[in-house]
Parts: sequence; structure tokens; C-alpha cells
Amino acid sequence: MNKPKISIIIPAYKTPENILRRTLNLLTTQTLRDIEIVFVNDGADDIVKNVVKSYADDRIKYFETQTAHGGPSHARNIGLENVTGEYVFFHDHDDYLISKDDVKSVLERMYNDASGADILIFSNKLVFNPVNIYKENFSDRELFELSKFITFCFNISTLWCKLFKTELLKKKNLKFNEKLLSLDDLDFYFKYIFLTTNIKFSQNEYYKHSENKNSLSKAIYENISQYYKEVYVLSFIKQTLENLSLYKHLRIPFIIFCFNFINTIPVTVAYNYPKILELKQEIRTFISEFDITDKDIALIRDKQQFINLLFWM
Repeated sequence: MNKPKISIIIPAYKTPENILRRTLNLLTTQTLRDIEIVFVNDGADDIVKNVVKSYADDRIKYFETQTAHGGPSHARNIGLENVTGEYVFFHDHDDYLISKDDVKSVLERMYNDASGADILIFSNKLVFNPVNIYKENFSDRELFELSKFITFCFNISTLWCKLFKTELLKKKNLKFNEKLLSLDDLDFYFKYIFLTTNIKFSQNEYYKHSENKNSLSKAIYENISQYYKEVYVLSFIKQTLENLSLYKHLRIPFIIFCFNFINTIPVTVAYNYPKILELKQEIRTFISEFDITDKDIALIRDKQQFINLLFWM
């Protein structure tokens, strides 16, 4: 087999058989034959193992985590250790490729769109909630300022609408932070995106993301203590922007981004959390660093965000 052009990493956890087969059927019938599919079974689920093993395709690599449920970061790191392709594509187990034309040629067109870039960012769709990237054409990296690009990144910080250059990932030994049960993708993405300016965009819509209540990442909402670590990630991004002299240009978009995250913390659970006062102090300290003024509030459209934040102040 030739060197794979794309390595597809798929962490699987409690995935129904029909969903697994839909994913594998779409991937194994692609016109781009030079691919590898790295399946990581997180939780030693026999259904996942049996379905994956039933495909007689030597492009499929199967791995199991050593822990009962190590989480998506652990599973993806196992995948990264075993990829050999030119690009890495992170594919959630319950998502699937889409196309207005021929779905079987999606990976081939995706690879052609990347054409030597260190990262390709393409359009995608949330189930029942279309998400399109900028209407402007950003194929030429020099057409826009870095600050504009990072503002754009706040809205597309997911893993599953991108191709990452394997060579750069391995050169920098970039891995997921396994201590994070959410925002691990954001942490990984921002560490990668600041490594390069060789970036390409595609308006082509290749991927549909499904919100699944049984997904690997949903478990974090049952453990609110994780938010201590996620506030740290937001602080890391803020410091990075300051180091690049970008923060003053991106202050409002970043505040909105942070507030959107803080407002996802389930208040009903927080009331029952024994160390809620410590968590509130952590968030209060973080918010105070923004020095929010009345002018800032006027620039932020969703005033409900501030109302929701009163719980934490």
C-alpha cells in the first residue's frame, strides 16, 4: 500500500452498530484509496471491536485503550502515535461525510483542497444547525490580518472540520491534554494554529457533526470540578494572544468566547458542588481581568450573557 494521504482517527465509545457501519461504509468506499482508518476503542466495547474486525480492509487499524474509559483525548493520542499519513483528520464516531455532489469523492477533494497546506479548514454542518465558514475567500493567506484570522478561529475551534499536517504534529510532538475532559480540542487547536501561517480554507461542506448525549465528551457535565482546568485553558489562550500583541485587537471576541463557555456551566449542578465557592472565586478572578466597561457591554449583543454571569460574580 502507498503511503496514506489522509489518516482518519476515530475514537469510539458506546457506539451503536448501525452508526459504526455507516461511518466505515462511507470511509472504505472513498475514491481516495490511499487512506488509513485508525479506530481507537475507548472502553473495550465488544460491539465496536466486532464491527471493526468484520471489515476485511488492511487500511483499518484497530487499537484499544488500556483504561476502562480514558476519554477522547487519551484515545486521540493513541491514534496520533500510530498514524503514518500525510494529513490527520479527526472524525467523531457518530459523525459522517456529506457532499452536495458525490459523497464517495469527499476525501479526495478534501486532500486536493489542502494541497500542501499545514492545515485545511473546511465548511461543516451541525445536525439541524448549518454552520458555514466565512463567505469571503481566504485561499490566499496574505489577504487578511492574523488578528482577523484568530477572531475567525474563535468560531471554528472544533477538530472535525480540518486536516492537520502530520509532519508538523510529529515535529512539535503535539498531543491532547488528557487532564481535560472538555476544551481539549480547543487547547490542541490553538497550540497548533500558532505554529504556522500556511493555512487554507475551503467553502466545500464535507462533514456533518451529530450531537450525541452518550458521546465521550458529554460526561464532563457530570463532573463540574473539570471547569477549574478549563478556565486554565482560557487563560492560556489569553496569554498567547497577549504574547503575540493580538489581545487588544481581539478583546471583545475573546470575552464573548469566554462568556459563552462559562455560561455552559450547569448552575443547578454547581449549587450542589461542595467547593462551589472556590470555583466561583476562580471564575470571578478570571472575569475581573477583562476590566469590562459599559462601552464593552454595548458592543456585546447578547446581554443575557451578563445576566447569566451574575451567578458567578
